[in-house]
Amino acid sequence: MKGAAYGIKNLQRIIPNLEEWTKEPNKDFSNLREMYNQVTNQFTMYMGHVAKYIGGITETPKMVEETGPVYEVVPKAKQKEAVDFLNKQLFTTPSWLIDNEIFDKTGINAISTVGGLQDIILNRILATRNLTKLIDAEAEKGSNAYSTNELLSDLKKGIWSELAGKAKIDVYRRNLQKSYINILDGLLNPPKSGGSSDIIVIMLGGGSLTNTDKSDIKSVVRAHLSSLRNEVKAAAAATTDPMSRYHLQDILVRIDNSLNPKD
Repeated sequence: MKGAAYGIKNLQRIIPNLEEWTKEPNKDFSNLREMYNQVTNQFTMYMGHVAKYIGGITETPKMVEETGPVYEVVPKAKQKEAVDFLNKQLFTTPSWLIDNEIFDKTGINAISTVGGLQDIILNRILATRNLTKLIDAEAEKGSNAYSTNELLSDLKKGIWSELAGKAKIDVYRRNLQKSYINILDGLLNPPKSGGSSDIIVIMLGGGSLTNTDKSDIKSVVRAHLSSLRNEVKAAAAATTDPMSRYHLQDILVRIDNSLNPKD
């Protein structure tokens, strides 16, 4: 994670100079657009490297004469550190990526750029396959494992930090919070279609053939959403910002529909 932190600092130095470094006489801003996209791709790669720790398993190749395990679960403390890193560097809006002068010249959209980056990592962390690995580790290591319940609790501290202080929620955070609920709803009420679309999702790293009805995933997600609902309801009643209140009221409806689907 230290390497990712250093890499991000370098990217933060690039953005303010990007327009100057990419301009060519009698050329349009295609260079600027391409290089900005390269920066966001690099940032996503750093975030992906950190996300691998969550539910991660390390491999130490050994010969039969050597002692010790070949496959080991990433230590609990390291996984918590990874979630904390993502909360600070990604789920707290990476405002250094938001440069309106670049967007005005390239047509790049700030909201979809930030939201897209966040969704990629959030979907990866909360994929059924990844949560299943956490549950398997807990079965093996008990309280020494980083549990699914702890993961959701730690993510909530970062993604829903406005709730405790009844603070204003800006558009970037509103979109992130909606994504969070949508992903958990997908775990609680997975599509019933099956077939080729499910295979494509798995190939992209966003899912698994694990039957969530036969694991603790739904149990933990249901309990988490029920608890989150209480906090959202209290914040919605207390916030003075109209848009934040509308958003939280909408979140309440989404959670209710997820916990009690009409179909």
